[in-house]
Parts: sequence; structure tokens; C-alpha cells
Amino acid sequence: MVNAGHKVRVRMTAELDDGEKINLGLDDNDEAEFTMGLGEFPSYAESLVARMAVGETTAWNTPAVRVLGPKALGRDIKYELTLLADCGRAVSSVAQEHVHHEHGCSCGCDRLRRSLAQA
Repeated sequence: MVNAGHKVRVRMTAELDDGEKINLGLDDNDEAEFTMGLGEFPSYAESLVARMAVGETTAWNTPAVRVLGPKALGRDIKYELTLLADCGRAVSSVAQEHVHHEHGCSCGCDRLRRSLAQA
């Protein structure tokens, strides 16, 4: 399991049911690196990563109409997500306490999140 505040590297792909690849805007290897809990990656994918072990892959389907609109009615998108690395803690334990707060929280964690993203 990956903890909030850890920097991770993942590979994520998406393709339509006919095999047509969907560009997710990741690097050329379909990989991304982000810090858990800071909102740098889609929350649904981050929640899956939180339960994965390094090297583990998970896959799921979703109706393509949710992502591509009416032109994709009746089609599915298959997503595949692999946790490539857990690089360990990227933010301090004090900052980690704040990563679970809602957007707009009055405790100042939004300012903290922005400053950590720029660091």
C-alpha cells in the first residue's frame, strides 16, 4: 500500500474496445510521476494506486460515452494502471496531515499544497 505524501511512478493506458489507443497526456511511455494526496493525478486512479503494491497492475472498463461523449455511445474504454515505483515520502509529515483536507479548507492547506507543488 502506498501512503499519502509518497511520490510514485505509474504507467496508465486507455484504449477503445477496438484497440484504438486514447492519449491520456502522459509521457511517451504512458508514465507519470506524482505525489499521493496532492491532487496531481485523477482521484479515481490515485485511490487505486493507494491499494496497490509495486509491480501490480489493475484494469477496468468504463463506458466511452462518459469520456468521449455521444459519438462513443455503446463502446467501452479499457484502462490499465501499473504501479512502477514507490519512491517514498516526498512531503513532510506536517504537510502530509494537510493533504486529506477538502479544497477550500480554511486551515491553510491550499496554500501549503500550492507551495509544495512549486518546490
